Amino acid sequence: MYDYMKALYLRFHKEAPRSEELTKLYESVKQGLDREHQKLLLRLADAEIAYCEDIALESFVSGWCLAAGIAEELKDHRYSFEQENEEIAKQIFLSESTT
Repeated sequence: MYDYMKALYLRFHKEAPRSEELTKLYESVKQGLDREHQKLLLRLADAEIAYCEDIALESFVSGWCLAAGIAEELKDHRYSFEQENEEIAKQIFLSESTT
């Protein structure tokens, strides 16, 4: 099921474009480094992106599970706005009649 959830997440995931400020900062840091440290910076950036993608997927799966749980709960107890209003009116009427 996890593979299905990942495919569903990727189907609807929209990646935000990198901000211009972030790009400028990255480039200025990169230019101040030698070749070896530039490679380390790239590995760090890749690791951060992978981490963010994992967190986003986990968040998506958690939200999906929450929604499935709510749907399962509601399956047996259909919510009715009219019924709730009638119940509230009944309680108000009963509380007023006892005073």
